[in-house]
This record gives sequence, structure tokens and C-alpha cells, in this order.
Amino acid sequence: MSKFTKTLWTSNKQDYNTPKWLFDKLDSFYHFTTDPSTSKDNPLGCRLFFTKETNGQDFTKWEGNVYINPEYKNILPWVLAAFSYYFWSRNSVVMLIPARTGNKLWQEKIFPLADLICFIKGRLRFSGNENSAPFDSSLVIFGNISDDEKSLYRELGQIVKCGSF
Repeated sequence: MSKFTKTLWTSNKQDYNTPKWLFDKLDSFYHFTTDPSTSKDNPLGCRLFFTKETNGQDFTKWEGNVYINPEYKNILPWVLAAFSYYFWSRNSVVMLIPARTGNKLWQEKIFPLADLICFIKGRLRFSGNENSAPFDSSLVIFGNISDDEKSLYRELGQIVKCGSF
């Protein structure tokens, strides 16, 4: 891999903090209870939160509606936990992840399991970063989607209905 290609497609940084404006917009609708993938300082302020050290991927510990912005190096376990939690509890789960739609994870798990995907317009500038992300972002939603939710996501970008039709 050339130096140029490596710069474009890899990153040593795997934990990007959600922009506060984006979380606040989503939280005003969902009133999130749980953030299972955060740091000890709980920057988003969810009542129930978990860190890597406290095993946030154990969805049986989650409560209410859940917001997940996982480390980006291993998203599959988070997708499976999110889907399982929604299936088990019927509470909504919203995930912020890179929009890498051609990869196996998207083709075999996200598109078939998600109820809605929002491809965010432009590149996000994550909290604590001077520049925009070097990748496009998406919101992957597991849950029954109301017309109000569709309107919320249309403000943020393009939406795609997924899962079973």
C-alpha cells in the first residue's frame, strides 16, 4: 500500500467523540438512557453508561433507548448487540458509524438488519478535532420508525429504509 493510499484509508484514531449538536438533536427525540461505548467522563451525559473496561457490549445491561458511537476498528459486535437489544427490548438503538457501504459488514449485517439508515450530509467534525473526519458518517437505527423520526433524519441527510420490506 502506498503512503498516499494508507493515509486515505487508515487511521490510528478509532474513537471519535460525537459532535454535541448531533447528539443533542437525536437526544431531543429519543431521550437516550444508555451510552454503552463511552469514556469514564461520560461526555454525552447519559444516565447509564459503560466503557471498554466495563463491557458495554453486554446488551443485557442496557436500558431505555440507546446511543452508540463505537470504536471504529471492530463494529460488528456492536451491530449484533444493537440488533439483539432492539429485538429483545423493542427500545430504539441509534449508532453513529462510518458509511463504508461496500464492505462485508454493511452488505451482510447492516443493510439486512437495520430499520433505517441516514447518510449524513458532508463530513462530521467530531468533538475535540480541528478538522472534519476523513470519512463519511451514517446513523444506523434499529427500531420502529415514525414519520417524526424520518423528518429528523431527512434534516441530517439521505435516508434509506432497510431490513425486511
